[in-house]
Amino acid sequence: GIACMLKYLALRAILPPEWDDTVLNNAAWTGFSVLVGFLIIFRTSQSYLRFWEGCTAIHSMRAQWFDACSALIAFCKYSKVDDQKIRNFQSLLVRLFSMLHAAALGEIEGSEAEGIDDVHAFEMELIDAHGIDEESL
Repeated sequence: GIACMLKYLALRAILPPEWDDTVLNNAAWTGFSVLVGFLIIFRTSQSYLRFWEGCTAIHSMRAQWFDACSALIAFCKYSKVDDQKIRNFQSLLVRLFSMLHAAALGEIEGSEAEGIDDVHAFEMELIDAHGIDEESL
């Protein structure tokens, strides 16, 4: 846009005469175009790299929490407590880890939300959130 406007003004003799050599010089415009193109490509690739790095970190966080929950459930195998209590504990554990993941995503979201209802991550489906009693929260 700017290059076309300057070229038009130079050809119509509206620009001062000392600018003619600079404006009509193709090498200057070629160098400028290469520089702008390089900067756009570099910034775009950096943004793309940061996006995928963030996605990888979030998936890694979810996998680590899954591993932690799985390990805690596996530890219950050798418990001497009643089987029903073990099942209840394991169910509670899975529900709490589901809520933990949603809370972490809500924190990472970084929205300028006024209240909890405005955070998009809190709209995600949880694993039976209504099955948690008040005492466990």
